[in-house]
This record gives sequence, structure tokens and C-alpha cells, in this order.
Amino acid sequence: MGVRSLGNESSSFGYKFGTTGLEAVTPAPTPQFQASGGTKTTVGSWVFHQFTSSGSLVVSDGGPSPKSIYYLVVAGGASGGNSGVPSGGGGGGGGAGGLRSNHPSIPAPLRGSSYSLTKGTYPVVIGGGGSAPGGNNAVGTNGGNSSFNAPGVNSGAPISCTGGGGGMGNRNGTAQPGGSGGGGGYGPGPSPTSGGSGTSGEGNDGGIGSGYNVAPYGGGGGGGAGAAGSNFNAGPNSGGPGGNGLQITWDETTPLSGYYAGGGAGAYVGTGGQGGGANTGSNATANTGGGGAGGTHPNNPAHTAGGSGIVIVSYPTS
Repeated sequence: MGVRSLGNESSSFGYKFGTTGLEAVTPAPTPQFQASGGTKTTVGSWVFHQFTSSGSLVVSDGGPSPKSIYYLVVAGGASGGNSGVPSGGGGGGGGAGGLRSNHPSIPAPLRGSSYSLTKGTYPVVIGGGGSAPGGNNAVGTNGGNSSFNAPGVNSGAPISCTGGGGGMGNRNGTAQPGGSGGGGGYGPGPSPTSGGSGTSGEGNDGGIGSGYNVAPYGGGGGGGAGAAGSNFNAGPNSGGPGGNGLQITWDETTPLSGYYAGGGAGAYVGTGGQGGGANTGSNATANTGGGGAGGTHPNNPAHTAGGSGIVIVSYPTS
């Protein structure tokens, strides 16, 4: 019961205090989307999370409604196949890691659907590039798989990409399938050797290598996300070029724009595809998913390693 007012026992200060408005509550601020993880940068009106190693994108505040994002997921590229001694031809180029993205700069047939985030933890896995240990006539090592939200947090679809397929060794094994397939190497018989197959929606096939005693003894290029690896060819640059990757142009000017997932060069001498694919004698570029180059007889230069993968998540600041 309120305190009685002077001169009027039937009234109380409680009623008057109740109407002063002092007890009013300040409205809560509107929730804003907040996320952390990877290397976070803000460029203009866009935020980027770049992952070059495995981790998590943590959405601590989902905001007033699900947040639409763009993603790029690239798996690790494979190493090229090696040549051999005492005699041998060129190894096939390594296939690029598989690539998936829903950004509008990706061609429509390959572009993924819209994707939204709510509060939660989204696992990120980055596939490593295939190693090139230098074994005689060795088949290239496949790249590792990459993924975003693989367990499907908050009912979101997992985005997974397959590591690139290793290039065929000189007269040894076969070109491997992968996100993009490895190139065929110098063959054990007179028939040309086939490239490995790429995964639909992620990459393309590797190029064809030459048959035994079929000059110029070259390997096929590894497949890329944007094009198949080229076949071996006549002339001093007998290795097939790696297939080009795909170009992504983000919504603000950033070094993250460019080509990803280019195939590696076939040997004897070849060029890698745009998107980190290796030229003869060089490793593929890290965090592009590019394929490594095939080795040249007599393993000089030897086959080279594939490039590691990457995951990028982008969204507007408001």
C-alpha cells in the first residue's frame, strides 16, 4: 500500500509515483549480424573471411534474419606424375582441386544456389596440396578435400569439394580422378594414355599423354575448374598445358579476386593453367588449389607439388 498523502487519507503517493514514467524500459537495440573466424577483413561495404587452414566460422549473433552470403570453396590440387631413369618420357600434370561457389561472377551452369547463415559454428576444412616425393616414375599424389559446414549446421547444406587427381607417371599407373583429373603420362604401350576424370560441377578431365615411342613423349596437362587439360603436342613444348581455372571477382576491390583451381603442366615442358597451376619445374601456388607439374626425364626437373585449398565467405556489412 502506498504512503498516505497529507490531508487525504484515501489517496496515496503510490498512485502518483506509478504514473511518472520513471519505470519505463529503454527498447533493446536491434540485433546485428556478428561473425569471426579465419582472416577477417572489411573492404568498403563487404566483409571477407579467408581460411587458409582448417577452423570454424563462428556466428555469435545471427541478426534479425538469416544472413545471405557468398562462398568459395576450393580443394587441394594434386602433384604431377614423375618421369624416370634410365629412360622415360614426361609425367602428366596434376589435376586442380574441385571448386564450388555461388558468387554471381561464376558462370551460371556451375554457380551454386543462395546460402544463408544463422547463429552457430560452421566448420571449415582446407585440403592440402598433393606432395611430390620424387619417386622414380611415381604417380602424382591426390590433393585433399575441402569443405564448408560439412556436418550441415543449422540445416545448412554442406559445401564439399574433391581434391585434384594425381598425374600419371612415366610408363606407370594411370592418371587419377579427382575434382579435376590428372593428365596422362608417357605410356607403356603405343596407344595414348587417358587423363583422369573430373567431378561434375567441380572441375574437368586431364589431357591425354603420348604412347610409348610416340614422339615427343609428352604428358597431358591436368584438368582445371574452367577447362580440361590439353593433350601432349609436337614441338619443343611437348607437354600439354594445364586447364584454366575459374575467375571470381568479388564485390569490392580485393586481392582475393582472381583465378583459382588451374591444372598443372604436363611434361616435358608445359605451362600451368590460370589459377595457380604449376609450370614445369615449379610448385603450384599455395591456397589456389592449382595442380603440380609433371616430371621431365631424367627427373630433371622432377614432378612438383599441388597447391593447398582455400575457403572464402563474404557478406555485406548491412
